Amino acid sequence: MYSDCYIIFAGDFVKHLLYTDDGKGDPMTTEPGKRGRPPSPEKREAIVAAALEAFARQGVDAATTREIAAAAGTTERTLFKHFGSKQGLVQAALAAAVRVTFRQPAFDGLREDMSAGDFVAWHRDFLAERAQAAARSPEMIRLLLAEILRDAGFRESLKAAWMSDVFTPLARRIGRLRASAFFSLNLGYIITSAVLAPEGAWAPEADAAEIAGLFATLGVP
Repeated sequence: MYSDCYIIFAGDFVKHLLYTDDGKGDPMTTEPGKRGRPPSPEKREAIVAAALEAFARQGVDAATTREIAAAAGTTERTLFKHFGSKQGLVQAALAAAVRVTFRQPAFDGLREDMSAGDFVAWHRDFLAERAQAAARSPEMIRLLLAEILRDAGFRESLKAAWMSDVFTPLARRIGRLRASAFFSLNLGYIITSAVLAPEGAWAPEADAAEIAGLFATLGVP
């Protein structure tokens, strides 16, 4: 089973995320082209989907490229033609998962105008859902954090997606300082409850309501 963050990977939607409209590819997910027959976008998306399922179920170390290729109906040779290495596959899968997550309906509130009261209610529901999803898939959160710290290129590409899809739309609505505070509160809670101290007595719905109320004291335009 896919974790909540990845379950909406399906056919055309995955292709849209992995490949731009001009067919040149997304810099977060594609490797430099090689001579010969172009890699198949359909095969690539099948490998990414199989990798995400395997990583979420077994962890990255235990999931082998041979198993992932077989689950995608292809060979290790084809997998490496697309991604170069297992590490390249890990980064492509993480990048695709992040793109999918950023486009989930729950993130629409970052871009929509709403009253202060509606924003507080959206914030509460948004944080509770994100925290619960992270708690069900802490391995992927740890992996994402590790890759952000380990690889500067991956970090910069993820930063570009984060800024354009998530941070900037909210900053336009509530200002950069309030947007920074919003993400500091939310990400701090999610990482602490899912990764740093998962054994704590966390109550996502009640905690999210308290955090949303705290953030509201800053004033939401």
